[in-house]
Amino acid sequence: SQDWFWEFDENANFTYVSPGITDLLGYEPEELIGVNAFDLMDADEVQRVRSHFDPIAKKYLPFKNLENTNIHKDGYKVVIESSGTPIFDKAGRFRGYRGIDRDITERKATEEALRQSQANLYETKHMAKLGSWHLDIESNRLTWSDETYRIFGLKPQTFDATYEAFLDTVHPDDRALVDDTYSGSLRNGQTGYEVEHRIIRKDTGEVRYVHEKCRHDRDASGAIVRSIGMVQDITERKVSEVALLAATQAAEAANRAKSLFLAKVSHEIRTPLTTIVGFGELLEDAELTSEHRKYLAAINAASNTLSLLINDILDLSKMDAGELVIRKEDVHLRKLIDKLAKSQEQQIAKQNLSFNVSINSDVPGLLVGDPLRIQQVLLNLLGNAIKFTDQGAISIDVSVVEEGAFRVLLDISVTDTGIGIAAEVHEWIFEPFVQVFDAKSRHYIG
Repeated sequence: SQDWFWEFDENANFTYVSPGITDLLGYEPEELIGVNAFDLMDADEVQRVRSHFDPIAKKYLPFKNLENTNIHKDGYKVVIESSGTPIFDKAGRFRGYRGIDRDITERKATEEALRQSQANLYETKHMAKLGSWHLDIESNRLTWSDETYRIFGLKPQTFDATYEAFLDTVHPDDRALVDDTYSGSLRNGQTGYEVEHRIIRKDTGEVRYVHEKCRHDRDASGAIVRSIGMVQDITERKVSEVALLAATQAAEAANRAKSLFLAKVSHEIRTPLTTIVGFGELLEDAELTSEHRKYLAAINAASNTLSLLINDILDLSKMDAGELVIRKEDVHLRKLIDKLAKSQEQQIAKQNLSFNVSINSDVPGLLVGDPLRIQQVLLNLLGNAIKFTDQGAISIDVSVVEEGAFRVLLDISVTDTGIGIAAEVHEWIFEPFVQVFDAKSRHYIG
């Protein structure tokens, strides 16, 4: 036997030790003769074991499976399970105990690991607000885990533990849904079901949201005999979803209101602006003094700028609504750029700037695209270049980056010798209506 057999006297000093002690605690049998059994334990363990053993020994009673931790000869701890029976001499006087010890260190380690695992699982379920249950179909008895009771705000002694009692905890507006889902899964022979519903906690009366997931177990004949499920409190998630939905709906309503406002304002401005532009064009054919023509040019330039601004505002509202349309038309890029440059030549000349357009020879003369959008982008870039360049040059350069059978990728750049934009604000420059103030130039760039 791998067990250790022993005898000790009325003072717990060993009088016999079997050879099994060597495998168990590393001692030779003769080393322990006369040694007190409690000397193989540390002080705390002696106190603990004596609290169990002394009342038994005082009554000369046998004992069984008394756990105690001994110190191996090499210094590590060994958990032992001890059983013993009292020894009496011929006169009936108590002379000690005879017994057997068994090493249960591995078993205790396994039990502790299992206990820790179960504790971790319980804590995880508690943190996840995840409970479990099973329902015996024949007896209609419902078994809930501790976490399930906590989720529903109930205590075992106050719960009838039947399917009907569970339904009573479900929010009245959701009971039909839950009952139909469960009963239907049984009736249709499904493997299980999932359902989300509300409950009313019995302890606080609070309405909570839960997610139920069930699996049906069958016997050898295929009949469903048990339903096993999990329930999770998802109230926080549902509240967040409701809040997010409300925020999304509010944002969409605000966007619609903004788009409607922009469209209305733009329309109201466009009507008188059309009159101004029209009469401005008519006046160009009239006999005017040079000073009056200068004033007229300023009016027409401002009208064109305002018209472009209105178009930009309308485009933004269309982009927000996902309604911006990109047209596909023939585009004569050279003509488009020349026309754009001509519209700005007066301002370029006024600031005494040199201006150059360079279009590589491999750029196709005719393209398919949206001329209005190309013009918008170029006009914005060119307008800023003119506005923030006090001296020097401005150029528009066009080159081919990549060319396929029916597709060409162009690089169109507007370059100037103006004040530039600081690197730290580059991330903002494509935000709508954003301007960057340059302290040196006292200008807003954007």
